[in-house]
Amino acid sequence: MKWLNTRWGVVVSVLCVLCSAAYAGCFVSGPQSTCCNKITISCSGSGQYWQCYSNPDEGPFAVQTAVSATMFGMESIQSTVAGTCKRAPVSCSTIPTECNFGNVVTIQCMSSFTYGNGCQAGGGNP
Repeated sequence: MKWLNTRWGVVVSVLCVLCSAAYAGCFVSGPQSTCCNKITISCSGSGQYWQCYSNPDEGPFAVQTAVSATMFGMESIQSTVAGTCKRAPVSCSTIPTECNFGNVVTIQCMSSFTYGNGCQAGGGNP
């Protein structure tokens, strides 16, 4: 499951509701992160510069990630809900100093923890 080593893999492991089930493989604890943060984007147009913000209704929530082991790790990961928030996606408008907001979406933040027997990447026990 090399996709867990990518930035998108970490995002998927944090946000994916289906991650609440245990997975087979060899995993280690990944970096801690936060979820449901305020989003700030910088915009420019017609010689002007401005920022657009999207604030969640809750959070931020601290989350733990789990990634594929490169050597030794644990056989499984278990994910739990760390928190839930709602936020509207934001983008820059073509009109200077204005921002575009999308429909409000619900974000479920997941923390993943390793457990089970020790294992070696590529199969087998250490």
